[in-house]
Amino acid sequence: MNDQFNEWQRRHRAKKKPAKTLKTSRKDFEAKTRWNRENREYRAHKYIEKKYGITFEQYEEMLLAQGNACALNPTHVEPEYYKSKVGRRGGFWHIDHDHLTGKIRGILCRTCNTAIGALGDDVQGLTLALNYLKKAENS
Repeated sequence: MNDQFNEWQRRHRAKKKPAKTLKTSRKDFEAKTRWNRENREYRAHKYIEKKYGITFEQYEEMLLAQGNACALNPTHVEPEYYKSKVGRRGGFWHIDHDHLTGKIRGILCRTCNTAIGALGDDVQGLTLALNYLKKAENS
């Protein structure tokens, strides 16, 4: 916790805040940290609304419409371990969206989302990977 506070303090000093504010800020920092920890689920819902423009209810409807499975690979379902981790960043489900338009394509598992991102998030990258696999299979 001290390292986090010191980092927070360093950033605020860079903004040239008065020293008096920094002395009283430790309580503010600890209160905010406690609030964030106690309200993870609320924060996760607000993050989805702010970043993707959909409510958490719409997100859950999308996931349900996909059969509570990955849109790319329906055999990928959420392990029990993640079900207790609501609101944690980097969880199992990721909202896949077009980075140019912002349009949501579906909800993917972490593995499929990472794979699409690594292949350039476009059809050309996926086509190159598919051709590579086909070539290796025929060899």
